[in-house]
Amino acid sequence: MKATILLPTTADRGPVLQHAVTSVRRQTMKEWELFIVGDGVSEETRACAEALVASDSRVRFFDFPKDESRGELNRHALLSNEAQGEVVGYLCDRDLYLENHLELMFRELQSCDMAHSMLTVLRDDGEIRHLNSPDTSLAPAERARAARQQEMIKIPLSFVMHRLDAYKKLPHGWRVTPTGLFTDSYMWQQFYACDWLRTSTVWFPTVVYLKRGNFPGLSTPERAAESRKYIELYGVPGGSADYQAAVNKSILDQRARYDQRILKYKRRSQPIWKRFFKS
Repeated sequence: MKATILLPTTADRGPVLQHAVTSVRRQTMKEWELFIVGDGVSEETRACAEALVASDSRVRFFDFPKDESRGELNRHALLSNEAQGEVVGYLCDRDLYLENHLELMFRELQSCDMAHSMLTVLRDDGEIRHLNSPDTSLAPAERARAARQQEMIKIPLSFVMHRLDAYKKLPHGWRVTPTGLFTDSYMWQQFYACDWLRTSTVWFPTVVYLKRGNFPGLSTPERAAESRKYIELYGVPGGSADYQAAVNKSILDQRARYDQRILKYKRRSQPIWKRFFKS
């Protein structure tokens, strides 16, 4: 088995869940197993998860009761005892994989322990923004120092994959997150603190990231409508190329806006006589 994907879900998220799972089933790499990790799901979400299991033997549903936090210990138990994949990925039930996510990340993880793809966010106005990615080229000692200071770890869950054997070398693995910290950032901090860790970045967008405020954010019906729109737009064959083109356009537009601001600032900072006379 090449990849294990953990897809955490909770409460009434069934209508959103089906679109996230569809994006996994449309991957160009077919050798994967998907664990839907329930954390106190509703009857509707349970029925949706069971239907997804019935439709694809690669999908499994783990119906855990609501955890004290975000189900971190259940994730650890699954990776320790159930996972068969060479590499491990994650997918928030609100997000979507582009068709080449697993293929590109698996290839990258043949020469490193942990990787993430290009960070982008698809805003609610339809614009795609490129986000700053952490510098993965730092020396291990400096990276460990940064991790202790909670730097370089603001990478959303869906973008990250790591090797299973690397996970099993960690001192703790997934554990209960202290109050006030993001669950994924707390986990990545543990990885980055290890001096043996080899990290990398895949400089292609592979995830449609649909963050809409901190948890719980948008209502489930609103999320479902949005997921349906973007699974039909980008979660189809060739959708990754369309998304890449949209990202490229966004980067150029962002650069043009930045250049305009710089030009405006330079003009304002000139002596007043230079604004009217050329040198």
